Amino acid sequence: MKNALMGMRTAVVAFAAAALFALSGCGMGNAGTIGNDDASTSIALTNELGAPVCSVNVREQGKDSGGDPLPQSGYLNEGATAQLKVDAAAGTLYDVTLACINGATYELHGVPLADVQDAFAKVSPSTGLGYLTYTSVKLGDEINTLPDEKAFSEKSAYEASLVKVSFTSSHATVTVGKKSCKGSCSLKVVGGKKLTFTVKAQDGYEISKVTATSAGAKVKVKRTSSGAYRISADDVASGLTIKVTAKKVQTEQNTWNDNQYYTYNQGGSGTDDAGSGNDSGSGSGSKADSGPAKPSKPTQPTEPSDSGTGDNCFDL
Repeated sequence: MKNALMGMRTAVVAFAAAALFALSGCGMGNAGTIGNDDASTSIALTNELGAPVCSVNVREQGKDSGGDPLPQSGYLNEGATAQLKVDAAAGTLYDVTLACINGATYELHGVPLADVQDAFAKVSPSTGLGYLTYTSVKLGDEINTLPDEKAFSEKSAYEASLVKVSFTSSHATVTVGKKSCKGSCSLKVVGGKKLTFTVKAQDGYEISKVTATSAGAKVKVKRTSSGAYRISADDVASGLTIKVTAKKVQTEQNTWNDNQYYTYNQGGSGTDDAGSGNDSGSGSGSKADSGPAKPSKPTQPTEPSDSGTGDNCFDL
């Protein structure tokens, strides 16, 4: 009875494994070939990923999908080698996806498949990244793609962290790092990290106010000692909007009207008498010496009335 139960259990496990393999598109045996027999490029691919490879997808670099996985008669066992057959063009880079039966998926980026032979699919224990080592057909050297995969992973993580911040400015330019914009615009910045930016008013204007909102709520904008503006890391997220207001510079102007001038009489009554040198109240208006005529008291304006000089007077 016990042996019968064990036999049934083994059969159930085998059936489940077979069903899983069938659903994943892989057969039960080891794949001798992955791809099409008449393809232009054939690469000996050895699996060192730690689990059987169930499917392989190849597409030109940058494309989201290359269609269905390549045909394969079975899964590529750990430590086994299969011929990967694809139509690869010289000088073209390809992205390769390797899916394992345990659910792990490894992306290989920018592989020049037409220049690859004797490839080994591996996984980095420290980063969990999949990578290839292979021999270059052109150079004959061994190539390790792990440094490239690390760089790609870091770039992808950085791009995933970027958020879009909207700016609205009038008569001013906003600068974040090396990027500038004016009017209504948006810039991508790292989310969850403090945002520092500068604003510069155009000629004839000055910055009057810088405000920020996020999801309709007011966000604090701090002015730094250097004159820049800063928003705390917690507030830097998608939906952040910054508004810069500039106003026209007011310049001082001297405005004169018809009443702001003085008249001076250089002849007639009230001039020095040439004969006596005393004010006589009459005469020809001539003077005994050659000096300038003495100006009379101003007639406009009437204030100040106590003297002929004042804030609005000029020395003649």
